[in-house]
Amino acid sequence: MSWCCPKCMEPLIQQDKIFRCAQNHQYDQARQGYLNLLLANQKNSRNPGDSDTMIDARKAFLRAGFYAPLVEALQQAVCANVNKSAGCQLLDLGCGEGYYLEKIVASLGGSATAYGVDISKPAVRRAAVAGRQLQANFEGLALFYAVASTYAIPLEDNCIDIALNVFAPFDEQEVFRVLRRGGLLVRVGPAERHLFQLKEKLYAEVRQHEKPAALNGFSIRSEQRLQFLIKLPNAAAIESLLAMTPLAWNGDPEARVALVGYEELSVEADFYIQVLEPEEMCQQ
Repeated sequence: MSWCCPKCMEPLIQQDKIFRCAQNHQYDQARQGYLNLLLANQKNSRNPGDSDTMIDARKAFLRAGFYAPLVEALQQAVCANVNKSAGCQLLDLGCGEGYYLEKIVASLGGSATAYGVDISKPAVRRAAVAGRQLQANFEGLALFYAVASTYAIPLEDNCIDIALNVFAPFDEQEVFRVLRRGGLLVRVGPAERHLFQLKEKLYAEVRQHEKPAALNGFSIRSEQRLQFLIKLPNAAAIESLLAMTPLAWNGDPEARVALVGYEELSVEADFYIQVLEPEEMCQQ
């Protein structure tokens, strides 16, 4: 399996560092190893997706291990639904800088072919660099990244065993299209009290999150609510958490300044983890 051309959806054939389809559309591979398959008409701004500041903050926060219980739950959800010995095809929708995909393929012992897509070029660049290092540790691991839309996934039909989505927007019909028969979507969304204490310091009135909406064409195989307390030990950790979320530019400006001056803070993490399967009537 390979990437597909985002213009015509024909398979892309690699020739050195150039990828070309049968219609002669071509895409150059970046020196970090990723492809840019995001078309101009798929952008909502000149530089869509997360900024360098948000990506660096997320990288610092996640790789410090603050979301380790979420990682463990995701690893369990994926490992319970794949045949490790046979290998599997994974897709991370909105992969960011690659943290969750890396952790999952590591838990599979590297016996996987994994694809990550995100509209943020800076995020994918970082993911590709980290991915090269990970592949050096696992023989048989194939890890590919592309700047691409989760609303027009540049992969062929019926090719993915497990699609992963952590917080990022996507089109459910596109996910349905790329999943194999028996394939699953592992989806993470915020539960009611996610980051409640952070919001409490930024807003006069705090609104709790609503439960993630149901997806057309999918039914829930399993659902878990995961809650744990994050103890942020210093101002740098608080600032990283704040900067990697939309809360960085919402709420009271003076309260944001005061918040990053705290020496420590405990915050609730609250997630829904759903394993979803396409409904049979949609597969016919």
